[in-house]
Amino acid sequence: MNRSSASCGRSPGACARALERLMEERGVRLPVAIVDGDDLMPRLTEIVDAGITFPHLDTGEPIGEHLSAVNSANAPSRFTSTRE
Repeated sequence: MNRSSASCGRSPGACARALERLMEERGVRLPVAIVDGDDLMPRLTEIVDAGITFPHLDTGEPIGEHLSAVNSANAPSRFTSTRE
């Protein structure tokens, strides 16, 4: 594992840059985007208990009983696209 791939788990921006370099080496031109924001996992139960339902995008069903299956919850504060 090189330094760039090791940083992908800690930094969305570094991961996007590493992916862009890899794509460039292989002649692939695709947009790369990241969503950066706050990790809500430590407070997710508290937030749901306070009445925020987080409805499912397709069914509208609240997260409720599925809370234990959630593995990521983020509040986006920035969206960055590297190519048009």
